Amino acid sequence: MLGPAGLASTGPIIPVELSIPDELARFFSEKNMPIPAPITGNALIDTGASITAVDLTLIQQLGINPVGVSTVFTPQGQAAQELFPIKLAFPGTTIILSLNAVLGSELRNQNIVALIGRNILARCILVYNGPLGNISLSI
Repeated sequence: MLGPAGLASTGPIIPVELSIPDELARFFSEKNMPIPAPITGNALIDTGASITAVDLTLIQQLGINPVGVSTVFTPQGQAAQELFPIKLAFPGTTIILSLNAVLGSELRNQNIVALIGRNILARCILVYNGPLGNISLSI
């Protein structure tokens, strides 16, 4: 629990685990390639983001290739960003999601590995309790 001041300053941060999608794991296994270990870190829930973004360096570390490109709108203007499939889990919960496309973004300078966008939040119940300084995410 962050408390009201912590929640206000850092935002709704939750632990997350990133791994390769099951289909890619099967492919790696069939080719006798090592399956990369999952990567854990913190994610920021961002109700202003229409799509989830994951740190590009970590996606590359997992060996995931892009599946497309999307045009995104940021405070700095319009940009093209690659899309990647990924498996995302929230440790301590039963929430495990396979996503066909997340944005590959540079997020490490923000001390997060992912931004959780509305494409995930549309599947969940999010409770943001500012006075108590906590959040809850469930399916």
